[in-house]
Amino acid sequence: MKAAQLIKYDKKDPLIEIRDVNSQPLGAHDLLIKTKTAAVNPLDNLASHGDLKLVVPYKFKLWEIEKVGSDVTNFKIGDRIFTRNPVDNIGTFAQEIAINEKAVAKVPEYLSDQEATAVPLTALTAMRAFQLLNLKAGQTLFNSGGSGDFGAMAILLAIA
Repeated sequence: MKAAQLIKYDKKDPLIEIRDVNSQPLGAHDLLIKTKTAAVNPLDNLASHGDLKLVVPYKFKLWEIEKVGSDVTNFKIGDRIFTRNPVDNIGTFAQEIAINEKAVAKVPEYLSDQEATAVPLTALTAMRAFQLLNLKAGQTLFNSGGSGDFGAMAILLAIA
């Protein structure tokens, strides 16, 4: 399979190459997912420039399930899903990846593949902010940046 891999960190010109790599083995609770679309986000840019290598040494994003592990019951082949890979399983700029079912959510039918690709980073950032703020139902939240991608997502999630 092909994967985009970060070969060299560099502040001005990081080296990223498309290489042939081996597929990961599929565990009992894993899904083998095929990449349909991928989005580059600010963390990817920081990683390629070496700004995160001391925190997270990356090896160098809508998916469709191609195969399910023997104990998977909530997902089936063909489901469209999105995910934010755990730090110990970074490497989603590849044709396919094996990932634990707990790190996956189904994409709602009303989202196109391209729209769904933009959801995980902003949604998970908003959810983490809510956790850090220890927000509870019925509390008031002031969002001064509701017109941007993060702020708009935070409004929707706060309402939900």
